[in-house]
Amino acid sequence: MVPARFGASQFVEASLTLEVRIIRMILGSENWSPVRVELAHHAPPTIRIQQNIFRCPMDFNSDRNAVVLKRRDLKQPSRNGNAQMFAFLERQIRTEDSAAPVELPRRVEQIIAAKLVRGEATLEHVAHGLGMSPRALQRHLAGHNLAFADLLIEVRTRITDEYFGGERRPNLTALAHRLGYSDNSAVSRFLRKHLNTGARALRAQKGAMKCREPALH
Repeated sequence: MVPARFGASQFVEASLTLEVRIIRMILGSENWSPVRVELAHHAPPTIRIQQNIFRCPMDFNSDRNAVVLKRRDLKQPSRNGNAQMFAFLERQIRTEDSAAPVELPRRVEQIIAAKLVRGEATLEHVAHGLGMSPRALQRHLAGHNLAFADLLIEVRTRITDEYFGGERRPNLTALAHRLGYSDNSAVSRFLRKHLNTGARALRAQKGAMKCREPALH
């Protein structure tokens, strides 16, 4: 899909023409045609040239610029495929995965902790902070037998423990802000689901632990 903001109709049509030609090259068939082509601009006085190129229905004044394919087209093997190049790329991916730094999970946790208060502790935001795609981050974490959701829970659990252990008068509103939640009910659900407790019980537990700590002289 070509964003409409990139300008003139000629540029859009040229981009979609290139897409169609690349697909035909990959499939090894000059007879292939899309289901339809969608164009955000008005139809020109004549579309004979466009019809000769796309050889499919064309929807003008659409809400996007796009080449629409059949799902089965995406599953067709490429007749012009290069087995050696494919094997090389697979080796490169495996090398990249094995080269992922051992400290990656810790870096992910650090970024999660920094982004929680801004409500940006999502896979997409954290991956962007690491300079990689969300899919690449998931792949690297899987190499450590971890998932992003697990690290998010771990960071929130640690922050909760530190908060109740350090605050004299802890409250759910302040904790919700630290955990990246918009309301107190979300914090309560988190405590029940992942810590098997509630705020009141956790507050009492931490208070009792402080009372048992030996005094310093």
